[in-house]
Amino acid sequence: MLDDQYVPIQTIIGMLRADCLRNLMKFQLESDRHHVTEQYWSPVFNAFTSILSSVEEVWLNTPFHPEWCKYLARMSNLKILDFQRFRNRLVGLGSTKDRKPQIDKELDAAFATFIKKPRFAIHSDYRNRGVM
Repeated sequence: MLDDQYVPIQTIIGMLRADCLRNLMKFQLESDRHHVTEQYWSPVFNAFTSILSSVEEVWLNTPFHPEWCKYLARMSNLKILDFQRFRNRLVGLGSTKDRKPQIDKELDAAFATFIKKPRFAIHSDYRNRGVM
């Protein structure tokens, strides 16, 4: 679990470059911070998507911005993207109500060059894992 007040990006990059993660298949990233900044999370998304090339499944419980889809598109082995969306956790988009179509559109565009697009799900509540 990451917290923007305690984990510097260089520490995250160092952890992600560990030899034991070279063949990682599943990656989970979460934060319980409600007030996070795009300036913190953009480098985190940039780091894990560029370093963890073997990952096939990503589970995110973090803030999200559609611009970060370009980072996810680097993950050529990605088969499953599971994004746990909490209320007001879409950075720069205001309320999350009715944002799923926008995110779906951004993800479709990001994975347009994939022979087989990853399956993605966006959930509105941690306790209710049903796809919106």
